[in-house]
Amino acid sequence: MLGDTRELSKVFFENVRAIQINDAQNDLFSNLVDIIVSLKIKGDDYREIENEIETQLALLYNLSDDDKYLLNRGV
Repeated sequence: MLGDTRELSKVFFENVRAIQINDAQNDLFSNLVDIIVSLKIKGDDYREIENEIETQLALLYNLSDDDKYLLNRGV
């Protein structure tokens, strides 16, 4: 597409399993994202916080080490 944008298609999201999270979990993710935004504004490294988000998501979805490996490889 023009302008290096992407168009999301329904077929890619039809079978995505989304779980409900509680307020505490939502607050955790919200705070982590706020930290990333703050670090990005300052030009600081935020990979550690991204890794924490990925770790928390893996715990929520009960991902195995094999699942996490495949996701990290983009499979």
